Parts: sequence; structure tokens; C-alpha cells
Amino acid sequence: MTHSHKLHFFHLIWSTKNRLPLILPEIQHRLYPYLGAITQKNNGNLIEIGGMPDHVHLLIEFSSLDKYFHLIRDLKASSS
Repeated sequence: MTHSHKLHFFHLIWSTKNRLPLILPEIQHRLYPYLGAITQKNNGNLIEIGGMPDHVHLLIEFSSLDKYFHLIRDLKASSS
């Protein structure tokens, strides 16, 4: 009997409104763990996170494509 296991990796990038430099160090140290917790809540794995004051990069491992859009929605809505 064969078993298959699917993993999908996504590199997500989004910027602040009007690309304003709003992600300051005092916000960044709270924002990154917060985004990681949202990813875990949606059964994903945050591999790496980083960015600049005007944008964020996330590398996410996610196995369920059915819930991918829910993850993106939660990440975007919660980080606004």
C-alpha cells in the first residue's frame, strides 16, 4: 500500500499601505511571533519570516490547499 504526503511551500510577501515604513523594530518584535501563531492556528508551519519597514516576507509550509485561502485571509486581516 502506498502512502502519499503532500507539502506545499509558499513565499508570501505583502506591503504596508502605500508602502509606508510602518513596521518599526518595536512593532516588528511583536508582529512576527503573532503571524507565526496565526500560521500555527491554521495548521501551517512558519519556516522563516523577515522583511523591511515597508513589507513582510513569510516562508510557510502548508499541507492543506483547501484551507490555504483561509490562512491568507487570517494573516492579512490580523496583521492590518
